[in-house]
Amino acid sequence: MRNNLSKLRSVVLLALTGFIIINSYSSANAQPGLSFSISHDALPYQEFDKPVIDSISGTDTTYYSNPEVKLSKVKASLSYPLIFSEGRTVFVNELSYQLVEFEFRNMTSEIEQAHAASYTLMLQHQLSKKWTLMAMASPSIASDLEAEVSSDDFSFQAVAIFIRQYSERLSIGYGAAYSTQFGSAIPLPVLALDWNNGSNMMIKAILTK
Repeated sequence: MRNNLSKLRSVVLLALTGFIIINSYSSANAQPGLSFSISHDALPYQEFDKPVIDSISGTDTTYYSNPEVKLSKVKASLSYPLIFSEGRTVFVNELSYQLVEFEFRNMTSEIEQAHAASYTLMLQHQLSKKWTLMAMASPSIASDLEAEVSSDDFSFQAVAIFIRQYSERLSIGYGAAYSTQFGSAIPLPVLALDWNNGSNMMIKAILTK
């Protein structure tokens, strides 16, 4: 069960990394004062990056054939920004709760849903007219509540990204993300793109490897 759950978590690593950065950017640009938000994200069926052992068969040599998982996530958060230096520096404190539901295809699993709670401290600081630093640290706990909470349920994530404003319509961010959420620490390079045509079209992308 623990091995299957670890592999399942690796499916959503890139999606969660991108969500963290985008969500932090939105929070930093919120108006001062306590705010509440709720969101829903859905990821279509995804294949596992490694073969998944059929633990129900009782052997370590039987694998599922083309197993896939689909995720649905609901998040509620309470945030409070602190603004200094006439808006050049913003700290955002955020408490959040997430419910993630799993739907499997071509396999069976003991896990159907997971709960997660986290605290996030995010910094956005304007270094110059063209450069902005964004940094985030977030300890969290996640569990399916079917077993006792252990050290494996705790995790830590961090993101640091330098954003350059090339024009009123284009900005690009360069940085790295670090996470222990999926077992051993995983550092990832990050490239973030934010573009709009000034009227009715925009592109927001998070690229990582």
